Amino acid sequence: MPNGRPGDHPYIDMVAHGLDLEEPELAERLRAVDKSADLGVRELLSDLVWGLWFGPAGLPDDYRRDRMLNHLDTIERLCGDHGWKKT
Repeated sequence: MPNGRPGDHPYIDMVAHGLDLEEPELAERLRAVDKSADLGVRELLSDLVWGLWFGPAGLPDDYRRDRMLNHLDTIERLCGDHGWKKT
């Protein structure tokens, strides 16, 4: 049962607890988007992270990382288009 401690959810571990679960670049970019994003974007990021970490078994780490970085590129571009600043 979630209790707000590290290990509950990989997205929260990275943005709230400062843990780098994969590569530091990925965690830093997630934190930067989280700072300026609204709740809807944060929920989307949370779902994406969960789906890539605990989605279909056997996905190579490189594939998961590259997919997440591609998603972040898109989200950052969309956030910029709507006036949100990348911090």
